[in-house]
Amino acid sequence: LTHVLAIRDNYADILFTLYIDSYDLKVFVELIRIYILMQDRKKIKSIVDKYKQSVCAITYIEIDDLIKSINTIQNENKRLISLGLLLEFFGYYFSDEQFAAQIEYYLQYAFTWCTDDKKIINNGYYILETIKVNLRRIDNQKVAEIIVCFLDNNIRRYYREVMDVVYYLDFSAVYKDYQMKIKII
Repeated sequence: LTHVLAIRDNYADILFTLYIDSYDLKVFVELIRIYILMQDRKKIKSIVDKYKQSVCAITYIEIDDLIKSINTIQNENKRLISLGLLLEFFGYYFSDEQFAAQIEYYLQYAFTWCTDDKKIINNGYYILETIKVNLRRIDNQKVAEIIVCFLDNNIRRYYREVMDVVYYLDFSAVYKDYQMKIKII
């Protein structure tokens, strides 16, 4: 198992070197795919920040290939973290249909996670970061419902991140009763 993981890391290093030499979009997408499957947020962020010209060249076709790769992950928790990373860094490159389907699945996971007594606590960060980055494309009422779910279930560890999401929330698109629940905090 150690050797398999080492080979995966070496493969990512080789892809990075190939990309630096060629700036080929296919190599870039493969590199992003490997990092998403590895769930290496720091490397994804550094590559996206440094090579924006390749990020801007990504289309819904490449996004579809990345989604298919993520769907092959057997562990549901890892699959949803990988999907969150894809949505976080490339959410605005999805087609409308892709985004609607994936965000619906992701938000359903967020509600389930929020109410689960045996949740993996660290996933709250991925959920809130993904929502914050894609807030302009998500139905703000559903986001308000997730925020209230965090508050109702006393998930205090993420109140700072919850407040970051609330700061960008469009309250004109949120029902009055949810507005009141959020403003009480």
